[in-house]
Amino acid sequence: MPEEVVNAVQAHREQRRKVIRIKKEIKATRASKEYWHMVGQAKLRDAKIAQLKVKRSKLAARINEMQPTGWQEFLQVPYFIIIVYTIYV
Repeated sequence: MPEEVVNAVQAHREQRRKVIRIKKEIKATRASKEYWHMVGQAKLRDAKIAQLKVKRSKLAARINEMQPTGWQEFLQVPYFIIIVYTIYV
């Protein structure tokens, strides 16, 4: 192999080692740990929001199913009162 290629490969390896070392140093800092903690909290919050949206939609569907039946029963009560009133009066 030509000497330039060997030197380029060695320089590339050295640069990769430097990058890895610097990444480790950055990762060890308190600010980095706080940042990743905040990222994790944001992901948890987004997951909980998604769960609550699903729960809300299920509850809304249940309420919408119950409303028509409850409303019809409510309308029958005054009708029944009128019938009873007319019978006894």
